[in-house]
Order: sequence, then C-alpha cells, then structure tokens
Amino acid sequence: MKVLYLQPGRGVGGAKVSLANLLKSEPRGQISQVALSPPVDDLFAGLRGILVEKIHTLYLPVWKKRSYLNPRQQLISMLARIRRGWYFKPVIQLARIINNERIDLIHTNSSICPVGAFAARI
Repeated sequence: MKVLYLQPGRGVGGAKVSLANLLKSEPRGQISQVALSPPVDDLFAGLRGILVEKIHTLYLPVWKKRSYLNPRQQLISMLARIRRGWYFKPVIQLARIINNERIDLIHTNSSICPVGAFAARI
C-alpha cells in the first residue's frame, strides 16, 4: 500500500513530531511518501530514504490562518480565497502526485489543510 502523508506549515511542532512517530511505526510493506510545505525542515530531510520513499515539497494552504477572526469571519475568508482560486493550484499539483505515484491512501495529519481531501476527491 502506498500512503501519502500531508503536513502543512513551517517549523516543527506537535503535528510534525506526531507524523515522524507515525512514520517510524509504519507497517511492513507500506510505502510512504510525504508532502510538505516548503522549506523542508531538517527533521524531515533526514527521513528521506530511511522512512519515506519520497518527499514532495509544495505549498499546502491552510484554512485557519487568522486566529483573531471569529468563526464566521474565518469561513468568509476561506470562501473568498476559494473564489480567488487560492486552493486550485495546490489541489491540482497534489492530484498529479497522487496519480503519478499511484497513491492508495492520503493521510492529512492535520485538519487545517483541506487540500488533501479535495485532491483525493479528484
């Protein structure tokens, strides 16, 4: 089974540490790839060839960037970004990776990045 793990955002936080631990305990026979927002952190650069087959770097937009906005304002902001095409390029790029690499499963690893769900749907 080929699994693509998506991890948006820069720096190393709880989600990336969790992903690293998840990759360390992957089942035998699983082929893992990771898609990260640039720049790639040293932690994940070290995983290449050891835990993952390939690391893809592409911009993975998140829906919750402005924490100072209330939920209604965040929804309006997200819908405006969708209308402007803010999500389309990364979704298409990710859909190509999924298709070219013959990925069986996409693990978004964080609920703040809807791009994986959109690309998987395509």
